[in-house]
This record gives sequence, structure tokens and C-alpha cells, in this order.
Amino acid sequence: VDIGGPYDPGYNSDSTRTYSIGEPDVEVSRRYAVLQRAQRAAASTCSAVTPGRTTSTAARDVLADEGLAEAFVHRTGHGIGLSVHEEPYIVAGNSLPL
Repeated sequence: VDIGGPYDPGYNSDSTRTYSIGEPDVEVSRRYAVLQRAQRAAASTCSAVTPGRTTSTAARDVLADEGLAEAFVHRTGHGIGLSVHEEPYIVAGNSLPL
């Protein structure tokens, strides 16, 4: 589920959550655990001076090690504020700091 909305005076929110209806199968559970590890790896790099590409690489390295790199087809993350998707983009090649 991807949800968000405006917050006065002109800011935005954005939140994504995953839910399972019923018990997930073994492969779905494995992939979810890999995504959690990738998220923790990315979060461990975050600071005010970290380039977006560094954080993206940390997450994508975990996915690549588990054979899931090809399944992750969008940027790792983005800033949020006046626009829902704004700089700094957490994506390969972005040298802007978080």
C-alpha cells in the first residue's frame, strides 16, 4: 500500500507498507526478509553528508547478493517535503547529500 497526503502549510507525506493476506509462502517470506536487510543496510549509511548514491548502493548490494537486483526496477528512495518526490533522490549516480 502506497499512501500519503498533504499537511498544512503545503508539505506532503508518503508511506509504503506491505501486508499479506493469509500466510505468505516461503519465497515471499525470504524476499521480504531480504528487503528488510536492504533497508537496514541503506539506513546505516544515512547522514547529512552521505550522497544518495551511497545509500542506494548499500541497499542494492544486499539485493544483488540475494539474486534480486533485477526485480528492483525503481530508485531506492527520495526526499519529501513540498513535493511528494523531491531531491535528494536515493539513486545510483546522485552525488547530492541526503
